Amino acid sequence: MTNETLTPTDFSEILAGFSTAFLCSHDGPAFLHARPMQVAQVHEDCSIDFLTSYSSPKMAELARNPEVCLTLQDGKRFAVIAGRATASNERAELEAAWSEAFRPWFPDGLDSRDLALVRVEAREGESWDASGMSRLRFLIEASKAYFKGEEISDEAYEHHRMKARDTAELINA
Repeated sequence: MTNETLTPTDFSEILAGFSTAFLCSHDGPAFLHARPMQVAQVHEDCSIDFLTSYSSPKMAELARNPEVCLTLQDGKRFAVIAGRATASNERAELEAAWSEAFRPWFPDGLDSRDLALVRVEAREGESWDASGMSRLRFLIEASKAYFKGEEISDEAYEHHRMKARDTAELINA
């Protein structure tokens, strides 16, 4: 099974296959708050853009603590990203991320006064794939483990890691 470290550009190709993510932010000193978000855009450096409302409670959470985690799933494919969130209302960035799929939340489209872009700048990430041929390999490995009375190996999944930035690089940005 694959267990390798990918470049951010290669890992971004994996991320491009996901349409939604759970954005997990800090809701106070001891609580995490997760909510589903539609992916607007994936960049080659593994940054991921979302559109939201400036008046959303998540914006206050991100202002207090921009360190976030994204979890993504599509069938038997999974990914997680740790990074830092930033907000923008720059027209060019909003135009690049906009699609008509966002109109139910923003009936005025790009002219919505409350429209904001949240970009999660990835620090590191991992992905696991047990779909397609990977799914067949997973089932074989799971069956072997079951009949031998052993724990299934992490190698049963196609697994990738990515490190895009150092923590200090994100903090000083």
